[in-house]
Amino acid sequence: MRKYLIGMIVALAGALALSSVASADVTSVGVVANITPAKQNKKVRGPANIFFQSTDTHAGALPCPLGTANSPSCYAFPPSTQTTITFPKDLKFTPGNIPDCSLSRIVGQSTAGARAACAQSIVGGGGNVQAFSDGRKLNGVITAFNGAPSGGNPSLYLHVEFPGVATKPILNGVFRGNVLSVQIPPVQGSVIDVFSTNLLGKRVVGKKSKKTGKAPTYASIRCSNGKWPVTETVNYQGGKTLTDSKTYKCKQKK
Repeated sequence: MRKYLIGMIVALAGALALSSVASADVTSVGVVANITPAKQNKKVRGPANIFFQSTDTHAGALPCPLGTANSPSCYAFPPSTQTTITFPKDLKFTPGNIPDCSLSRIVGQSTAGARAACAQSIVGGGGNVQAFSDGRKLNGVITAFNGAPSGGNPSLYLHVEFPGVATKPILNGVFRGNVLSVQIPPVQGSVIDVFSTNLLGKRVVGKKSKKTGKAPTYASIRCSNGKWPVTETVNYQGGKTLTDSKTYKCKQKK
C-alpha cells in the first residue's frame, strides 16, 4: 500500500509539472524600427527606408501534446490575428505611380511566382520565424507588394512562403496616414515568433518637382521635434492584446 501511495504521489507530481509546462500563452511583444537616414529636415520630408520587426514571446510546450495544436495547452497558441503599427507622424507613405498588385495574382503562388506576377509592385521584403506545433521552427520569406487601394488608402500585401508548407499566407495591410493595420491569416497549428520587413522607401514614385528639383519617394519623413515614436499593438485569437513602444532619436539638418 505504501509503495502504491508513493507511486500515486509521484505520478500526480509529474502530471502537475507537465500541466504547468504545457500551459501556453503569449507573454510579450517587442517592436523594433529602424528609419534611415535619421538626419532629416525639420519641415520638409526626405526619402527614408523603413525596417520593422515584431517579436512574440510564447510560453508552453513544443512539440505540442497530441491533439492540442490549437488549444491553450500548446505553444502554438494563441496565434496573432491583427497588428497595428503607429509610425511617427512625421512619416508619410505615397505609392505614387507604383502599379497596384491584384491580390488574385499572388494568392497560392510561390515566392518566385508572386514576384513574377507583380514584379513592378514590389516595395520591399523580409523574413519571419514561424513556430509549428510539431516542434519545427521554419524561416519564411516575405515579399512586400503595393496592393490595390482600400477605401482610398494605400495598401500593402505581405506574401509569405515557408519551405515544405503548402499554405502561402498573405498579410493584408492598409495605411491610414502614419498608421499601418495588418490582418494576419492563420497558419494551422503555428504562431509567429519573429516577423521583419524592410520597405524600400527611397523608391522614386513620381517625377521631379520643378520647384524643389526632387522626386517623391514611397516613404518620406521629417524630423520635427527630434523624436520618432513607434508603437505596435497586436491582437490575438481569444481576445488578448499586447502593446510595445519605442522612441528613436532623429537629427535635424541645419
